[in-house]
Amino acid sequence: MVQTPTRRWLRPREAAEFLAVDTQTVYRLARTGRLPCAKVAGSLRIDGLRLQAYMEAQSKSSGAGMMK
Repeated sequence: MVQTPTRRWLRPREAAEFLAVDTQTVYRLARTGRLPCAKVAGSLRIDGLRLQAYMEAQSKSSGAGMMK
């Protein structure tokens, strides 16, 4: 089971680790508006609480974890 982020705002590298994807994927998802984020002092930060919700929504829509 993936652990919920413990901090509110994550760096792209931390979000990538949480999602088990490459850091560039996090940047792409943020750029296209699919991943909730903000610029803080010119640096991208990802909302950790909404990141968890994003991941859960993706799991449900893809049917991950369901036995067939």
